[in-house]
Amino acid sequence: SPRTLEKQRVLGGGPKFRKFGRRVMYAVADLDAWAAERSFESTSDPEYAEQHSADSRAR
Repeated sequence: SPRTLEKQRVLGGGPKFRKFGRRVMYAVADLDAWAAERSFESTSDPEYAEQHSADSRAR
């Protein structure tokens, strides 16, 4: 959601973005790359557990 992306711009961990004045824009390729980095097969995947615990510590 726009609000989630806004928080991630401040805290880090979101997709790359560009600012043009007050307007924030995302390149489709950057969104696709960010989504691909966060793709997992299962919640029991060790990489998922590692990423999920890092995300909850960042909050």
